[in-house]
Amino acid sequence: MNKNYWNYLLKNNRNSLIFIGIADLLLMAAILFSYYDTHFTMAQVRAALIGVSVMSGILTFTLPVRLFRHVHDKKAVDTFFQLNVSREDMLHTTLAFIALAVIAPFVLGCGVLMIYSMIHYGGLGINYPLFMGMVIPSFIGLILFHSWIFLLANSTFDGIVMIGAYTFLPLLLLMVLNAVIDAVIYAYYPSLDWVGYLSLTFTTVTQGINILTRDFFHVDSSIPLWLICIAAHAVIGYLGLRKEYVQRKLERAETLSNHPLAYPLIMNLYALALILVSSTAFHGTVKSLSPVIIQYVLIFILYIIANFVYKRKIQVTKESVIFFVAAILISLLFTGAAYKTKGFHLSEKFNRHPDAVSASLYGDYHGSVDARLREVLDQKGYDWSSLSVFVDYNDKVKKSEDYEGFLNVLNELRLRSIDEYYTKKDEREYSGYLHITEVDREKRTEKNYTYNISPATLVDYDLLLRFNKYADVNLQMYNVKDMTYETVSLDSLLK
Repeated sequence: MNKNYWNYLLKNNRNSLIFIGIADLLLMAAILFSYYDTHFTMAQVRAALIGVSVMSGILTFTLPVRLFRHVHDKKAVDTFFQLNVSREDMLHTTLAFIALAVIAPFVLGCGVLMIYSMIHYGGLGINYPLFMGMVIPSFIGLILFHSWIFLLANSTFDGIVMIGAYTFLPLLLLMVLNAVIDAVIYAYYPSLDWVGYLSLTFTTVTQGINILTRDFFHVDSSIPLWLICIAAHAVIGYLGLRKEYVQRKLERAETLSNHPLAYPLIMNLYALALILVSSTAFHGTVKSLSPVIIQYVLIFILYIIANFVYKRKIQVTKESVIFFVAAILISLLFTGAAYKTKGFHLSEKFNRHPDAVSASLYGDYHGSVDARLREVLDQKGYDWSSLSVFVDYNDKVKKSEDYEGFLNVLNELRLRSIDEYYTKKDEREYSGYLHITEVDREKRTEKNYTYNISPATLVDYDLLLRFNKYADVNLQMYNVKDMTYETVSLDSLLK
C-alpha cells in the first residue's frame, strides 16, 4: 500500500463514503420504523440487515468500476501510471480502499442493529459472528473477482457489460442444464446444487438468508463449499488483477475488448447455450424443423447485435458463420444421440429394488376402453367414456407380501413410459401421471420420479388387474342410473 495514494483516494472519494454511510443508516431507519405499530419484531431487524448487506453487495459491483476506470481512458491511464507509485502499490491500495468502503458500512450497520436488538429484544436473535464472518470474506472475494472482470475489457462500458455477463453466466448454465436434462433425459432429476456455488453472489445471498432465518442445517453443510467458492473467486480475481493491472499495456485503453476471456468467450458461450436449448426442442417437442430454424435465426441476429456491441460495427465474418453452423450441427448431434440412447441410458438408471417404495398412478380418460373393461363397467351401469383411474401403493400397508411382484409391474410401467417418450415423439398423448418415491434406508435418502402415462396405458385392463394384486385400484366414473359420479374399487367391480 502507498500512503500518498491512499490519501488521494480518500480525498477524491470522501463525499461518496459519507453518502454511503448516511444511505445505510437511512435505509435501516426506514425499514425498522416502517411499521405503523411500535411493536418490535426480529423480522424488522432481519429486513434491515438484508438491506445493509445488499447495499454493500452492490458496492462490490460499482466501486471497482469507479476506481479502476482510469485504465480505460487514454489520458488518465498515462497520468496514473506515470505517478511515483508502483502499479502493484496502486493495485493493493485501491483494493484496500474498496474493501473499506464496502465493509465499513456493513460492520457499522451490524453494530447498530446489534445494539437496537439488545435494547428492544433483550438479545441478539441473530448469529452475527457467523453471518459477518462469512459475508465479509464473500465481499472481499467479490471485490477481487469483479475488479478482474472489469479489467478484462478495454473500455468502461465493455467492463460493465463483462461484469454483468459473468455474473449471469452461472444462472445461464443452470437454466441450460435444466432445459437439456428435462428434454433429453426423461424422468431423471440429478442435483444441480453445485451450479449455485459457481456464483459467489448467489451463494452469499442464499446462505446469508439461511443464517438469518436460522436454517443452520443447510448452513453447516454448505460452509465448506461456501469457503471454497470464496477462495476460488478471490484467488482467480487477485491473480487475474496482477496480470491485467500490473502488467497491463497502456495502448489497450479505448480499443476493442478482444481479450480471449472478454467478448470472444462470452458471445460464443451464450450463443452455444441458446443453440443447445433450441436443438433439444427439435428432438423433443416440435414435429418439424421450421420452428427451430426460426429460433436459430433469432439467435444469430442476437449474435450479430452482440458483435456490434463488441466491434461497434455490424459485421458478419466467415469465422462467425462457421462457428454458428458448427455449433448447430454439434448440438443436433448431441441431442440426437441423447434420444437414440434414451438419455445416454440415464433415464433407465433407476433403482429396480429399492428398500421401500410408494407409488400413485392417476389420470383422466375420455374414449374407447378395452372390451373386457367395457363389459365390466356396462354390467354395473357406468359410463366408461369418462373414466378416472387412481392406483395407490405403499409398502408399509401393502395388500400383498409379494413386494418383488409389485416392483416388476411398476418397473414395467416405468420402462413403457420411457420407451413411449423416446420412440413416439409425433404421437405423444398423455392423460395421467405415475409418481414414485424410492427409499434408500442405508443412505437415508428418498428419490422422487414422475412419469407421463398414455391413455392406452392408463386403461390397460391387464395392467390394472396386475396392479390390483398389490395395490388399491379405484375408478371414478359417471353412474348413468343415479346420474352422479362415483368412485369404486376394481375389486368391487370384479365381484
